[in-house]
Amino acid sequence: KAYDVRWAVCARNESKAKDVLASIADKLKLPPAKLPAVEVADLVCNSPEEEDTLRAIVRKTKVVITTAGPFEKYGTTLLKLCAEEGVNYADITGETDFFSSHDRQTRRSGTDNWRCVRCALRQRLHSVGPRCL
Repeated sequence: KAYDVRWAVCARNESKAKDVLASIADKLKLPPAKLPAVEVADLVCNSPEEEDTLRAIVRKTKVVITTAGPFEKYGTTLLKLCAEEGVNYADITGETDFFSSHDRQTRRSGTDNWRCVRCALRQRLHSVGPRCL
């Protein structure tokens, strides 16, 4: 069955992301018009402007799924912004320190209209989607 799924891609490296999208399109026999545009943002924000760019992308979503680790480096700001914006967040971290410290931090955000799902690396990413909805 074909589902009408709306999805987006955000990456630090636009050309690499487009290569991955082309590979996905080829495997799924999708026309290029069905592929999303690539939004460019860095997950490590070194300025308020960079955080604003990432926040603007987060605001456009309902669910963020990230596989960019190490999560202590690449997930901290993203998780914080998802909590603040009420956007569901899923990652594949196995980093217990990251999980513990950010679990406490995001609970203090005061936002309860979002969910955070963590999957151990042994789980397949496709199993995350239904838990976020």
